[in-house]
Amino acid sequence: MVFAVFITFLLSGLWHGASWIFILWGMLNGIALGYEIVTAKWRKKIFKKFSKSTARNLSIGITFTFTILSFTFARAATTGDAAYIFQNIFDFTDLSTWKDTGVGNFNLIFGSMGILLILIMHWWEKLPELNQAIAEMPIVWRWSFYCLAIVFMLQFGIISGSGFIYAQF
Repeated sequence: MVFAVFITFLLSGLWHGASWIFILWGMLNGIALGYEIVTAKWRKKIFKKFSKSTARNLSIGITFTFTILSFTFARAATTGDAAYIFQNIFDFTDLSTWKDTGVGNFNLIFGSMGILLILIMHWWEKLPELNQAIAEMPIVWRWSFYCLAIVFMLQFGIISGSGFIYAQF
């Protein structure tokens, strides 16, 4: 079964683009799913030592990190570019390299603030008394917040630029 999953994802990588970058991306995802299948019982034993929420958050964090790192292959032009990214991804000694990415300080700050806001909202909705307080807010205040959020997205979002990634193929 693991081999079949690996081959399926290898072909999926090839389907996304006939280059080594996409083949590596497919292989990585096939290996990850194979790991999930092979270690399922072992991980259940390990996660029993943690609370359900800790185990869940740990699983989400690992999956998210792997997914984001594997996207490097989908966005890199060559395997050399992907290798360069992985060699320098956690090198924060020279922040001027952000200029090379096209992400300016303004977008970096507001993007980080947006991510922080999303995390706060995620934790916020876990508190039932807070949900009740929001539900009891006057409708004018709630809709003011919604409108402000839309204005914020329109003002600071990237509306123009490159289209949907699959439209480029």
